[in-house]
Amino acid sequence: MVTLGWGESYKEQEIQLNSKSFQEDEIKDDVEFSLEPTQHWSARGIFDKNKALWGTLIIKTKIGDICFIGDAGYNDTLFKEIGKKHNILISLIPIEAYEPRWFMKPVHMHPEEAIFTHLDLCAKYFL
Repeated sequence: MVTLGWGESYKEQEIQLNSKSFQEDEIKDDVEFSLEPTQHWSARGIFDKNKALWGTLIIKTKIGDICFIGDAGYNDTLFKEIGKKHNILISLIPIEAYEPRWFMKPVHMHPEEAIFTHLDLCAKYFL
C-alpha cells in the first residue's frame, strides 16, 4: 500500500501495489491499514516535486494501533487529529537530519519535536 503518486515508481519492478489517498482504509489478511496526512514534500526527480502524497501509516490491531510516521516534520495539528481518530498504542517517530533547523524544520523532526509528536498522538509507547 502506497500513497497516491508513488505506484508509478515501482511499475517496472512488477510489485503489486495499491495506491491510496488519505483516510482510505484497506483490509489485508485481517489487518486493517489506514493512511493519514503528514508534513513533507515528495519528489523522485527534478520535474515531479509535490506530485505524490506523503503520509502516515496506521496499522490497526485488536490491542491498539501502530502509527508509522516515516519521514516528516512536526505538525501538532495533524498529529493531534490522528491521535483523536485512532487508538495509538505504539508510535514509530522519525528523528532524522534535523540540522540546520532553518532548512530542515518543515520536513525533519528534532528529538524534542518527536516527544511532542508522541504526546500529540496520545500514544502509550514510542520508538
